[in-house]
Amino acid sequence: MKEGFQLAVQSTGLALVAFVVWNLWKGSRAGTKRISKTNWAVSVFVVTIGFGLLCFNRIREIPFPGGKLALEAERDSRIIAEHKREAETNSGIIELIASDAKLAKYLAEEATKKNLLAEDQLKQLQAKSAVISEVMSNVLAKVNELNDATSDATLASKTVQQTAEFLTRMTAALSGDLPAYRVLLAVSRDSSSPFQDQARRITTAAAYINMYTPLGGRFLIEWKEGVDPQKLTMLELSDTYHQVLAQQRPTLVEMIGKRNDFSKKEKLQFFISVIESDNDLRTVSTAVHFFAQTTGLKSSATDFEQYSRWWQANKDVAESKPPDSH
Repeated sequence: MKEGFQLAVQSTGLALVAFVVWNLWKGSRAGTKRISKTNWAVSVFVVTIGFGLLCFNRIREIPFPGGKLALEAERDSRIIAEHKREAETNSGIIELIASDAKLAKYLAEEATKKNLLAEDQLKQLQAKSAVISEVMSNVLAKVNELNDATSDATLASKTVQQTAEFLTRMTAALSGDLPAYRVLLAVSRDSSSPFQDQARRITTAAAYINMYTPLGGRFLIEWKEGVDPQKLTMLELSDTYHQVLAQQRPTLVEMIGKRNDFSKKEKLQFFISVIESDNDLRTVSTAVHFFAQTTGLKSSATDFEQYSRWWQANKDVAESKPPDSH
């Protein structure tokens, strides 16, 4: 189509030139001695146009500032369009990379949490092993001392039985068993017990190992899809407390302790129920921490009953509205 257009233009130019030549030839045959200036001017103009049309294709190839700028503009527009396509492609790649980066960040954070939990458990295990090893040595030395001091087989047998019971409670207390811990607390206060010193060491170690630490490891709770624990009511969280594993209860207690939309009375009532009924030392220690923080009392791992006494004396005057509703 482009070639046909060029041929038509050149044909038109040739026709114009031929017409002028024929017209001049005709005039000379007609005997005209002088051609007017007007006829010459028109003839020259028409011939110029004709030659211009004949050379149309060549003229287009002659460089001139306006044409150069137009070509550069066309070329630049093509480059810009190409860059735009590349930018769109790169944008999709960047979004994909960003999505993978978010996933990688999430996995890294989860791995970090698990590593912290593993480190915390390892430290606890190391502390337990050290205490158990030392106390075992002391207890066995005590048993040998008692055996050497008596020839009574019945007394020796009783001593061995007491030692076995003590060692069993020692292991349980270090693992967070609250009933065993309470028994050893009583032994640590009994000056007549041959295990008093060992019981003091064990209860101190157990309290330290199972105490609440804001930066310590946590057993996370797997919530159902679509459930936001920060929007659950106190009743719903209390029900969840009885459903989760014992290792996960400190996490739930901490969550309630950090909620600001619950009233002081609601939280204290929950904490005291945990302190008075739960048999896990770490869970109770967490509840004690937040109970003491809310009331201004000091945290204690040797006198849990003081919190029950405070609650009985002050529960009727505890604030029943959340702080942000005043």
